[in-house]
Amino acid sequence: DHPNFYDIHSNVAVFAFKLQCPPTKSGLASLCKKHIRIVAKSVIFGIAYGRGAKAIAIAAKEQGIDITVVEAQAVIDAIFQMYPLLQHFFRECQQRATGKFIDPNTNEPLEANYLCNCYGRFRRFPDSSGDNSLAAEFERQAMNFPIQSMIASAVSRAIAYVHDYKMRQLKRGHDMFKILLQI
Repeated sequence: DHPNFYDIHSNVAVFAFKLQCPPTKSGLASLCKKHIRIVAKSVIFGIAYGRGAKAIAIAAKEQGIDITVVEAQAVIDAIFQMYPLLQHFFRECQQRATGKFIDPNTNEPLEANYLCNCYGRFRRFPDSSGDNSLAAEFERQAMNFPIQSMIASAVSRAIAYVHDYKMRQLKRGHDMFKILLQI
């Protein structure tokens, strides 16, 4: 609730349901709608996995939050309205994974079935032509890859910087910490 912090989950919830409160946890709580933030959070993370409104509503009910498919769809629609390029981004990821991407510069089909994240990490996808369920799975993975791999690469880089700093401190005779595990 600090004024300098932006809470995307509360903001999406307030926008999706047109609530008259500040887009914060306490704002939602003041309307007895704190659970709607959890729904928005579930939708935000679920979209990157290709989850639809029905799957999100079922997952929310498993967490003890009663939400209809219509309400889940309202949150999905709000996210795509707030971030209009997101649908295009996901569609392009799906097309690249299944080899259906048309290069906008050459107007030619792109043959390679792969994605590359902002740090240069690649994810290759085998040919899935003829197997619709496999193609659908690759499309879901392709939507998720740029986000998850960017985070993993950023954390790996951060750990490398921390390790480099530790090695410089060791040379000076300071052993300040140990790196145990990256999760």
